[in-house]
Amino acid sequence: MLQMDWIKDGLTSYFTLQDRTFPPLHSFLLIGWVAFFGAAPVSTAMLSFLFSMAAAIALYRLGSEMFDRTVAVIAVAMFWTSAANLMYATETRMYSLLLAASLWSAYGLHRWLWSGGTSGWWLYIVASVVGVYTHYSFWFLLYAWNLAVAVWWWRGAVPHGQARRWVWAQVAVVGSYLPWLGFFIPWVVSFYFQHQRNWVQALYPVDHWTYPLVALAGYVVPAWSTPAWANGLWFTVVGGCLIAVAVGMRRCADPAVGLRWHRSCALLGFAIVIPLALVVVFNIGVPRYVVYIGPFFCLLFAAALVTLDRRLGWRALLAPSILLLVSAWNLWYQVYPSSVGWWSRVDPSVAEEFWVDQPVR
Repeated sequence: MLQMDWIKDGLTSYFTLQDRTFPPLHSFLLIGWVAFFGAAPVSTAMLSFLFSMAAAIALYRLGSEMFDRTVAVIAVAMFWTSAANLMYATETRMYSLLLAASLWSAYGLHRWLWSGGTSGWWLYIVASVVGVYTHYSFWFLLYAWNLAVAVWWWRGAVPHGQARRWVWAQVAVVGSYLPWLGFFIPWVVSFYFQHQRNWVQALYPVDHWTYPLVALAGYVVPAWSTPAWANGLWFTVVGGCLIAVAVGMRRCADPAVGLRWHRSCALLGFAIVIPLALVVVFNIGVPRYVVYIGPFFCLLFAAALVTLDRRLGWRALLAPSILLLVSAWNLWYQVYPSSVGWWSRVDPSVAEEFWVDQPVR
């Protein structure tokens, strides 16, 4: 009988000891954690919970640096109560570590670009090295960061001296990855060029143009468990808020604040759109491979809500109302989980055939 719940704790030890499907950092950390605290499910899940707390701290610091503390608090509350975060924070896998590395990398990048100093530069390098040794999909985010910096350099917002230091930062990240290239290159060839048609496109196809929207919403609300009309209403609300924040930035009374918000929203846009576009191009419909878009979207959405509330007057209570609605939606899903989940889009016969045919390694 095929166990579709393979993403949970059961096979993690198998992957840790015998498989090189993922980079080794989380496996090494998990082995050390088990040596001190045991291999009980609660114990191993606690490691993921600590990584999730580190991600929340990074999201607050990033939100305060990009926007202000109000936006940061709303974004953290929205992210922390989401069904996706609760799942990653309580399973024994690497995705909460990937979240933490991505957010600290973003914080270091933003702090170095617009605040100066070397602390942000070093933080970006360290967090990025952690990210590439946690999951291969972190390279999608690095591509987004490099594209954003290249655009700003081309427009004259990044001085040539900073651009040279940025190049050296990328050299440091890539250089640190050289010991793992011997495993990474064969995995890419096997995963994408040889076996993708056999199982990736069969199990996780990007089978509809709305996939990026559903994947994006799924990191804020359990969109995969709701009817199409509810998702449509949710997308309409979010789209209206994002348009409103774009208009609000142009009408900002303080040009310096408006420029800071504009650059912050642009950086978040790169971090969301580019990885999503890459998984669509490569037809890899695995939402957790781009898990880091979730908190970035929460931050962007929180900035939109706060902007609207300040324009309409806080008596509109738009941000608190949406936050309560989203939290209640996620809580309802935790108490009454839907039988319709992400795996419902998988053809059981295809999945059974794939898992049966896999050799024991």
